Amino acid sequence: MLLTQMVQRQLGPRQLAALERIDAEDFSGVRRKVAEELGKQGRFVDSEYLDAGVLALKLYYALPVIDPLNMHAVSDELDPFWHMHILHTTQYALFCKESVGSFMHHDPLDHARLADVARVRFLYGYTLDVLREAFGELDPRFYPSHLSDEHLVCTHGQDVYDATSDPFAIILPRVVAAQAGAVHSGH
Repeated sequence: MLLTQMVQRQLGPRQLAALERIDAEDFSGVRRKVAEELGKQGRFVDSEYLDAGVLALKLYYALPVIDPLNMHAVSDELDPFWHMHILHTTQYALFCKESVGSFMHHDPLDHARLADVARVRFLYGYTLDVLREAFGELDPRFYPSHLSDEHLVCTHGQDVYDATSDPFAIILPRVVAAQAGAVHSGH
């Protein structure tokens, strides 16, 4: 399915063009490498799973288009698809430039750093909220409603981010307000 057919919010011409570019990407190498790598782990997947994984990856790539000022997090089930795309470095770099305007860096989570785990947990929930608002229901295999800390794996950032800044400072105000309300109510 095409992102441009799935999107449920009004987008500008630049955003629509970016989603069209994401849809146009050749993910055949990603599909092949994911199947190969999962097969090495004893997980044999079918075409339906690979199609769903590529669609979930395309949704993830849509995030900097529809929510460009914020960071986002990915699940461990989707992460292999992103890894396999990144391995095609020339193709991936061109894709990033043409779709979102800058390189999308893969920032792995160090689980020994508890503050980072908390940050990624928050970003993952925020990612789900943004994707649901823009595209509706998500495939729970790649976007489960809840991930335990060991299943949180990474975030992406773009070249435009200032790595020294507090990522919470750029989260949309309504999300910060929602988080503050959850903290005050004990959730």
